[in-house]
Amino acid sequence: MWTLLLWTGLALGGEDAELVCPKEPRARLVEAAEAVEAAWLGLDLSGFDVARNRLGRLTLCVDSPLEVGDALVLHRARALVALVDRDPDAARRSFAAVHLLQPSWQPDDSVPREHQLWKVFASAVDDDEAPKTVAFRTLPEAGWSVDGTRFPRPDDPRDASGRLLGEYGLPADRAFVLQVFDARERVTYTGYHFSTTDLPIEDLLVTRYADTVQARKRRRAARIAGSVIGGALLAAGGTTFGLGWQQREQFTQDALPLEEQTVLEAQGQANLLSGTSYGLAGAGALALTLAWAVPW
Repeated sequence: MWTLLLWTGLALGGEDAELVCPKEPRARLVEAAEAVEAAWLGLDLSGFDVARNRLGRLTLCVDSPLEVGDALVLHRARALVALVDRDPDAARRSFAAVHLLQPSWQPDDSVPREHQLWKVFASAVDDDEAPKTVAFRTLPEAGWSVDGTRFPRPDDPRDASGRLLGEYGLPADRAFVLQVFDARERVTYTGYHFSTTDLPIEDLLVTRYADTVQARKRRRAARIAGSVIGGALLAAGGTTFGLGWQQREQFTQDALPLEEQTVLEAQGQANLLSGTSYGLAGAGALALTLAWAVPW
């Protein structure tokens, strides 16, 4: 006979033990989640207790990408664990993920309709509202996945005002399975989260946003310096060209005092000023190009 009292009275058994990861932890995790469901449906109290403890320990062991189907069975198991722990809100958030990943899923028909499971499951189904998201404060270095869906590392995840673009967010109204990858496509973290409030951001995610802010500051400083230097060189080039042109005019109009300077010397000075102006102008143009074309 199904009774709510029986299941909500089940306490977490066992003491914390040192984490020892088995071979193929992903497969073992899915097996543990399926065992949670089977034990719950079969009223196997001891089996449920063992399976739920394995579920919690094995999650952190997973070092390979999960698929959507894996996440689905994890959400179903976590919902049942939350019900047993008398946490209907957590159960609802897990069932909300189940509904999103597999809208056609329904609890087993063997569960009586008066059981709390049905009420919590029904409250998690909301077709009228669009999914809500919470933006990352920081972004993983080389990509991440939510419930088996991969998100590659974005080149520039923020708009002109510095706000994170909407597609780089985490679910705000449901539970989710988060995996983080490194640059070599290795899984560095696997965790089950009922909300974004329990994300260990400092340990999981490389501060991609901080890197972006620093990059912007560096780029701005480089562009300011390049613009100042480039502008000064262009101005110096223009001034030098003007002096060379003036010298040339004096030479062509026979206005040069030959008693002070020979014709050849005047011609050489004009050429030198002209060549220097071209060099300064070229250096100024190069500085401006480097300042604005290079991403820094």
